[in-house]
Amino acid sequence: MNKDIQVKLNNFNNRNNRNSIEKILEDIRKLSLFVAIGMIIILILQLVFTIQISIYNANNKRAETVVYRSNKIVFFGDSITDRYDLDKYFKNNNYINQGNGGDTTADLIKRIKTSVFDYEPAKVFVLIGTNDIVHGLNQDQTIDNIEYIVKQIKKNSPNTKIYIESIYPITKDEKELGNKSSAGTRDNSKIKEINKGIKEIAESENITYIDMYKELINDDDELKANYTEDGLHLNDDGYQVVTNILANYL
Repeated sequence: MNKDIQVKLNNFNNRNNRNSIEKILEDIRKLSLFVAIGMIIILILQLVFTIQISIYNANNKRAETVVYRSNKIVFFGDSITDRYDLDKYFKNNNYINQGNGGDTTADLIKRIKTSVFDYEPAKVFVLIGTNDIVHGLNQDQTIDNIEYIVKQIKKNSPNTKIYIESIYPITKDEKELGNKSSAGTRDNSKIKEINKGIKEIAESENITYIDMYKELINDDDELKANYTEDGLHLNDDGYQVVTNILANYL
């Protein structure tokens, strides 16, 4: 074979070999890039899956906590709460009556741990203040004490939903009550002033205010005589009205 032809043939073969090698290397680089991208996608999917599992577990844990505590509902207050026969009106053993006759706002503060915190209830209904009036406690102090009670429940039992009721109205209607009145020095104008402060507390603390006062009064702005036994405490008809209202929050 002609020497020039042989040289040209060798050069052609060398170029083909280099081109083949370069093509192989290029294919390898492309394959490596695809593999790397695939691995990154897999890692991202694994991360998303892990995050979703964590969120699911956390949500389930929170749900279990709510279910665990939702079997306790505390009614916290004075004699008006104490005389409220929860078993009669609700027939629920998980409703706990923590009313105590004669209690003031200061008394509730003293026993708030054993009456509320220790139960870690799902809900608490607070009704207090009427006895503060009889004991001559300044209205501002009563409102401050109620605000303190609310804040302490939020701090020490953060999963508890708080409902705060207005102080109930009273009546001194001698025609209806005769000498059975227990209203004493209580006065509806004072009660309404305190209720105004209670409502403001509920708004500022983002809790539920239940205006029971307006549900129990007559046209003369007094407690309806057929709802009470002594002008202060409720009878069965009065408690039935309260039950019908509270049932909306239970």
